[in-house]
Amino acid sequence: MKTYIISIGSELVSGKTLNTNAPYICRELEKHGISVNSMITIDDNIEDLVKNIKNVSRETSLVFILGGLWSKDDGKSKERIFSLSKEIEIDKNSRKKVINRFKDRNYDLDKIIHDHMNVYSFPRGATIYDNKLGTANGFKWMYNNSTIYILPGPPKEMEYLFNNYVIKDIVNNLTKDDIIETFDLIVYGLGEWKVSDILSSYKKSNNYDINTFYIDEGVIVRLKLRVKDYKEGVNKFLKIFGDLKVLFNGDIYRYIDKKEEYLVNLLIERNLKVSTAESITGGLIASSLINIAGSSAVISESYVTYSDEVKNKILGVNKETLYKYTAVSYEVCEEMLSGLYSLTNSDICIVTTGYAGPTGDVGKVFIGIKVNDKKKIFECKFSGDRNSIRNKVKEYSLNMAIRILEEEWQR
Repeated sequence: MKTYIISIGSELVSGKTLNTNAPYICRELEKHGISVNSMITIDDNIEDLVKNIKNVSRETSLVFILGGLWSKDDGKSKERIFSLSKEIEIDKNSRKKVINRFKDRNYDLDKIIHDHMNVYSFPRGATIYDNKLGTANGFKWMYNNSTIYILPGPPKEMEYLFNNYVIKDIVNNLTKDDIIETFDLIVYGLGEWKVSDILSSYKKSNNYDINTFYIDEGVIVRLKLRVKDYKEGVNKFLKIFGDLKVLFNGDIYRYIDKKEEYLVNLLIERNLKVSTAESITGGLIASSLINIAGSSAVISESYVTYSDEVKNKILGVNKETLYKYTAVSYEVCEEMLSGLYSLTNSDICIVTTGYAGPTGDVGKVFIGIKVNDKKKIFECKFSGDRNSIRNKVKEYSLNMAIRILEEEWQR
């Protein structure tokens, strides 16, 4: 089964309004193993929508039509639906909503009822969804081989109807053949072309596919697995993940979107404390953790040790080490990590030092992480402008802290 989203509105096509509805639906559907095959944005043109509906309904599919449910002038999507439906009927409850909205506003009520007929008219047999946040109701309509959900454009109204009616209906009607579980991995320090080239040597089965795309943090490797249930999906994922770790010499990781929240929750769950000493990141790591509710229970101490003088004064980094190896070196990072632990005695210590630019070996970074008795120093090379590099260092540091912490806990 394929899934399509058709968004309607000249304001979307012109770029004056950001289309947040389509991405929202994509994210929510993916939680249930449903991938969107295509997203289309069209202006208020009757012929375009009719053509698109006819095209996508030739095969079994889910179709979302977003926007164009309001007045005589705005309700173009309904006009197009009506042109495809043999019978139209008036819904009394929807008509009453229109009347109640305008009856106390000194408008010509007969004109209002006439001009807004699209709002309370529906194809015969449609399932109407009561929009408690607005006047235009949504509805479900069966056409050819497709299940079509028509929802209003205002994001809050669309989300309300989607969450209270649509997704429940979709999940209740899913078959085993429709379930696709998605798992994301991430590769740091390689371009998308190189990642794709390495993956080309990996033989894909007919039951899943592998795609790559670039984000500022690294290259995402997305696995889509057609499975009977989530448990089977996890088992397949673990097998593929193991194979890919061999291909990438271990340098591929499970992608975690909200790393700060994930790490804070891990620390709370295990009653652990974290401290940071940041040079290149200048407090970004600590700040991102502090943004998470409950972080006060796990954050011990945080220092911005930007200058050589402060690295020596606060963390006890030897002046000779700084002079001999420079602040951006394995040796200094290691002494920063030891100094932070001596200072705080925290369960987890994270330190960073590097060149964000424009001077020095731009993008060269050392990250030190200590979890209990396990200590690791990572030498990395990041690209981008100054703030992009700093943000990549923050994300990588959080990711590695999570990995080490989970490895230690599994022992």
